[in-house]
Amino acid sequence: MRVNVPALTAIASTIALIGCGGPSTTYAGASIHEYLPLEGDREWEYWQCDPGSDSCTPDAAFETLLVEKNPTTSSAGNDEVITLEYSIAEPTELLYTIDWSSNSRTGIRIHGWSVGAEGEATDPSKPITVSEYKATKEDVFETEADGLTYTSTFLGETECTTHWVPSKPYKCVHFKIEGGNGDEPILGDWYFAQSWGMARHQPVNLTAPWVLACAEYDDDNC
Repeated sequence: MRVNVPALTAIASTIALIGCGGPSTTYAGASIHEYLPLEGDREWEYWQCDPGSDSCTPDAAFETLLVEKNPTTSSAGNDEVITLEYSIAEPTELLYTIDWSSNSRTGIRIHGWSVGAEGEATDPSKPITVSEYKATKEDVFETEADGLTYTSTFLGETECTTHWVPSKPYKCVHFKIEGGNGDEPILGDWYFAQSWGMARHQPVNLTAPWVLACAEYDDDNC
C-alpha cells in the first residue's frame, strides 16, 4: 500500500487537467528500478568503513562484504526473482541472502531471505515493496505479510561517496525499511546508485555501514 500525502496535490492537479481537456495520466518521480539493475553477471564488494568517519583511514582494519548474484533465477507472477548472496570475504562466511526483483512494472520488491549458510528461508506471503517503479520523496510503501508490517520510506535523492571512486559521489536514492520482527536482513537504510545498485547499506544491527568498494558487470572487472 502506497501512502503519500503530498501526492494529493498532484492528484488534484491531474483532475483539473482532465477537466480542461489535458492529459488523463501523469507520471512523476524517479524511475527507481533503474537504481537496482540485476541483469547480466554481477558482483559487488563493500568495506565496512564510512568514508566520512575519522576511523576510516588507509590503515584501518575493517570487514569486506562480497555480494554475488546467484545465476539461478525464478519467477513470481510477472517478476523475475534474483537471489543476491551477502558474504564476509575472508574468511568466507555467508551472512544472508535476499531475493530481489527490479523492473519497470512493479518497481523494487523483496520476495524472501535467509540468514546464514544453514538458515531457514523466509518466504513472506506477499512480496515486500521497497518502491513502486516511480517514486517521489516521502512516499511510503507499506506491506502487510504474515501478521507483520514492513514500511519502506523513500527519503529522496542524495550523493553517495564510495571507496570505489571517492572523488566522484554517485547520485543515489535512499530508502529506509522498518518493521517486521526488527532483525531481518532487509531492514535498515539502503542507498542505490543508478546503473550500479547498492552503493551503501546501514543494517539495523551494525554501527558502521557497508560502502561500495568495487562493482563488476559481465566480467568487467573494476
